[in-house]
Order: sequence, then structure tokens, then C-alpha cells
Amino acid sequence: MQLALDWKETLLDENSTIRDAIKCLDKSHRQIVLVVSKNMKLVGTVTDGDIRRGLIKGFSLEEGAKNVTNKKSFVCQEADISNPTRIEQFFDQYEINHIPVINKEGQIKGLYIRNSKKTQIELKNKFVIMAGGRGERLLPYTKNCPKPLLKINGKPILEHIIYNAKEFGFRKFIISVNYLGEMIKEYFGDGAKWNIDISYIEENNRMGTAGSLSFIDNSANEPVIVSNGDIWSNIDYVDFLKFHTDNSGSASMATRLYEWQNPFGVVESKEHELLRFVEKPVHSSQINAGIYIINSDEFNHLKQDTYCDMPDLFRKIIDNKGKALVYPIHEHWQDIGRIEDFQKLQKEFG
Repeated sequence: MQLALDWKETLLDENSTIRDAIKCLDKSHRQIVLVVSKNMKLVGTVTDGDIRRGLIKGFSLEEGAKNVTNKKSFVCQEADISNPTRIEQFFDQYEINHIPVINKEGQIKGLYIRNSKKTQIELKNKFVIMAGGRGERLLPYTKNCPKPLLKINGKPILEHIIYNAKEFGFRKFIISVNYLGEMIKEYFGDGAKWNIDISYIEENNRMGTAGSLSFIDNSANEPVIVSNGDIWSNIDYVDFLKFHTDNSGSASMATRLYEWQNPFGVVESKEHELLRFVEKPVHSSQINAGIYIINSDEFNHLKQDTYCDMPDLFRKIIDNKGKALVYPIHEHWQDIGRIEDFQKLQKEFG
């Protein structure tokens, strides 16, 4: 337990947007935003979970952060600072990781952070990476190199995915390969270099983004994490897994809010009557982020060695009364399917 010296970096004006709250979370790395009024009174707090629930409700990033602010978050008084034992009791009793400190007038005066209890627990869940695509939109980069081996910041995209997953406790990896798959197998081998276990599914034919899952032993009870091999993201896999299990999901799909702006002014009318004029409106929708969690018994919907894309598998799960969930992510995410995407990441991360 400690008082954060950089707690002011978590402050956010109550009139800010959800987008501003996300930027504040990313900047402070404290996993919490303290929403305050002009006179520094604490209005409430915003966490990753609050933003995720707001996105599920359909809020856009330009809507007010007040829509996702928890106004009933637990706080302690400035006088409690002299009693660390009492603060520790608050953390344990309410199972929280942050406690804002306020004075008698309700003004924010600090932030208590629970000491990290990061464990090295190895998760039993299998982590499957789909790395069999030809990457035709990335030619000529992929002429003699499979897309997952293209390098960002000196390391293959696939290595970044594996390293990030390993940081969350995953140790059992399965890589599905096809196009130039021998190059991937030669680079990663059995995973011993990274202190993990890697096995491979060799696709004889193109099998889509889900077809090769039919070769995985589904006798285990643990849900399986599946990721496309061309995704750059710092998604919290453990939180995603917790969301899936807490909501009794059969399958969960990570989604990302995608926004685009109409370059023209839009006229809204009814018959011949002009109702209003909207200048270059912004439209948004949730798109498939290419990261999934699927209960292993749902693989029974797949026919072995048969082509199937992930949306088709989700449709089969839904048709068979399974519970399919959506998990919106606001963390950094980039699909590396086009040359401009790849070059953008190379420029950003070296």
C-alpha cells in the first residue's frame, strides 16, 4: 500500500469525454481516473471496467465521461492517512485496488494504491494463434516471409503476441500454420527459448480463422484463447478471461470501436421537408478485433479438416443456444492486414 506521488496525472475534468478518460488511463498507467469538478471536488472514478460497460451500452467516445463515472466509489478521509493499518483493512474488506483521499470539503487530496500482488501463476488455458494466412494484401513484404514473421521493433509480430500472452501467465501455445509454415516452426521451435511450450497445427488446406480448431483436443475444461497472428494489442487477457467466466460465456469476441467521418454534410429530410443539416457526422460501430475465448466443448460444431471462419463458428454456437459475448476493448489495437497498417506500426515502434 502506498500513496501515489503521481496521483495528479489521474485527474480528469468532469466535462471531459470518454475518449479523454481513456487517454488519461493510458497516460497515468494507474488503472483509474479521478473525475473532479472545477474546485477539485471528487465527482467519482472511472476504471477500465466502467469504460467497457459504457461501450457495451453503446456510448460513443465523444460522449461525456460522466456517463461512465462511478459516483459511489469508496474514499477515505485525509485524517485516515495517519492510520495505514486502517487503510489496509479498507483494501481487504472491499477488495479494491485504489482509494481516493478527500478532505472534509470533498476535495481530492491524494490516491492510495494497493501494492502489486503480481503472481507467476501459470494458466492452464491453451493459447491458440492463427498464423496460416498468405498475407496477400501485404505483398511484396510477404512474398518470401509469412505475415506473422514480419518484424516490428526488431521482433516478429508473432513473438510480440506470444510475449504479451506469456506476461499474463500463459505457457501452452498452439500455432496453426500453412503458408511458409516451416519458417515459423524453425523460428519458434518448441518454445524452450521463451520457457513456454509450443505445438503446431499444420493446415493442409486453407481452413479459415476457426477451422483448424477442430484438431485441438477438447477434453480439457478450460476455455481456449484464440488470436489472429496479425494483431498488435496490449489487451488484458486475464481480464478478458475473467469477463468470459464471470458471465458464463460459451464464446466471447473482443471488439474494437471503429469510427469514420462522412466527408460531406448530411441532409436529413422527411419527404420534401428539410429537418436538419449535420456537418460531416462521425459514425461508429463495434468491429471484430480478432481475439476470442471459446469453451473447448464448442469445438464440436467444427468438422475436422473443413474450412470455417470465426463468425460462422459463433453463428453455430448461437444457433445451438450457446451464450456468445462481446468484450469491447479500448486498449491499443491494430490489425496488420494492409501495407499502410504495417508501415504505420514500424514508424511508431521502430
